[in-house]
Amino acid sequence: MAFSLVLAARDLLGSHDTFSVGHPPAVDMGRVAQYRVPVGSVCAARPEQRVQGPFGPFRRPRSPCQGRRLPGDAGGAEGRPEPGGRRSGEVDAVLRPVVVGLDGSRESLAAAEWAAGEALRRGLPLRLVHAWEGLESDTSQLPELEAPRYWARRILRGAMDQLNERHPQVYLSAEQIARPAADALVEAGAEAELLVLGSRAFSGFGGFMAGSVALATVARVARPVVLVRADRTAEDDHLPDAEGRPSLRTPYRDVVVGVDIAHPCEELLAFAFESAALRSARLQVLHTWHVPYAPPAAAATMSAAAQQAAETAVDAALQPWREKYPTVKVRTLVENGRPAQQLLHATQDAGLLVVGRRNRPARLGSHTGPVAHAVMHHVRCPVVIVPHD
Repeated sequence: MAFSLVLAARDLLGSHDTFSVGHPPAVDMGRVAQYRVPVGSVCAARPEQRVQGPFGPFRRPRSPCQGRRLPGDAGGAEGRPEPGGRRSGEVDAVLRPVVVGLDGSRESLAAAEWAAGEALRRGLPLRLVHAWEGLESDTSQLPELEAPRYWARRILRGAMDQLNERHPQVYLSAEQIARPAADALVEAGAEAELLVLGSRAFSGFGGFMAGSVALATVARVARPVVLVRADRTAEDDHLPDAEGRPSLRTPYRDVVVGVDIAHPCEELLAFAFESAALRSARLQVLHTWHVPYAPPAAAATMSAAAQQAAETAVDAALQPWREKYPTVKVRTLVENGRPAQQLLHATQDAGLLVVGRRNRPARLGSHTGPVAHAVMHHVRCPVVIVPHD
């Protein structure tokens, strides 16, 4: 089955060509987009114009591209860790794009819509990617491949048209890759700020099914991966209005992050605080503890001591991040129980959930871990899986 990402249509222009909308012509979106801009600057506004691509003419946006503040600041503040091991003291002029996988399904289109909004919030380009291993160069002229090729082009063209119309400020590019879907997604995700995939409903069990491609990608990619449900809309990221109706004018819903203080969680907190700051949303930090067994006479004392120790450890871990993001309102949740169950309860009205996946080898390959696996299948809001050591 064909699987799509948001990049430029190699199948339409050649095995190594890409097509982009709104990007400077010199930028090769087949690799990481590099913009040599001063720290803290934004992209200059460009007049509206029409450009010709393999799908027909497209409009360059009149609005300026909101440039993301590059790591490092004029005040010389001490650097903080970011996903991928970067620190803010290191000036990095490479803007990684937001990459989304497309296969024409409802969930992949919902993922593309969410990714466009996230790219706009972060001031990054958006790349659509479609992967299909049946597009090898030596067999690409076979007549029986014309129908799949036509539908692959239609998938990318439809997504490009829709996103360009709804999000004219976002720079778009698209690409078809002649490789198995999971391998192509892992490779594209390695060059992305974050990779966005769709996750479809799984009827009959009250949960969701990420699919074999998504599961394999999440377990292997070295950058944050976001899973978006098929029925997700932009209004769902916001609180309802005074009459209980969906709205884009209300504040964003809370961002929830699950942390395990016993292991390093700097990457998770970096992503969660940044996401909350970009949305002007409240951040809920959840940590759970569990006493496996305690004698009845000492159970209350042991539980109280474990609760106090956990609260102290969470406060210490959050202190530097509170100072780094003083405008982010933080609510700490230290609960006794299983992490997956507590996360399911905490995200009932959330707009985004951030959880971690430890980078560790396994006998049968990479895996996501029990907590990430559970929330991927049961949490309704978009789920971000952040790999960390």
